[in-house]
Amino acid sequence: MEMNIGSKIKKVRLGRKITLEELASRTGFTKSYLSKIETKNSSPPLATLVKIASGLGVEISQFFPYSKTDIACTVVKKKERKVVAGRGTPYGYSYESIAYKKRNKKMELFVAEFPPSTMEITLLQHGGEEALYVLEGKLEFIHGDQKYILEEGDCIYFEPEFPHGGRGCNDCPAKVLAAIYNP
Repeated sequence: MEMNIGSKIKKVRLGRKITLEELASRTGFTKSYLSKIETKNSSPPLATLVKIASGLGVEISQFFPYSKTDIACTVVKKKERKVVAGRGTPYGYSYESIAYKKRNKKMELFVAEFPPSTMEITLLQHGGEEALYVLEGKLEFIHGDQKYILEEGDCIYFEPEFPHGGRGCNDCPAKVLAAIYNP
């Protein structure tokens, strides 16, 4: 089941006494777009979550469930993964949070599936640092004006403030481990 990140964003925003208009100004998104995120039962792209978290002055982990107390080590079993965005989203890829139980973490980890080459690549931008490790398939990845073909076992580490995005090669999706750090 897909997580409802929008209601968590709204709860954090209201708790910090920030209006939609103020958040729109801080993030560069329209008030209408932010309202849709808060009221729909679907999740925005990771880059959007990063910008919203930054605009609210919180870590992206605030939008995911976690332990009530901070502990030094947490385990998330495969069956416990939280689907943040499922297939059929407008930006093409799906992703699951795989380290949501840890509080106060410096990075977020996701398993993401990029659509097959029949889909257009959606380019995203956000702050921080990001790395992708290809678990299955082949990934066509664009970063700035460069294009890369990554195969199983390949890793790309990049600055995400440049336009970036990917898709599977040869009409097959690509599954990756994504690590995102946003200071």
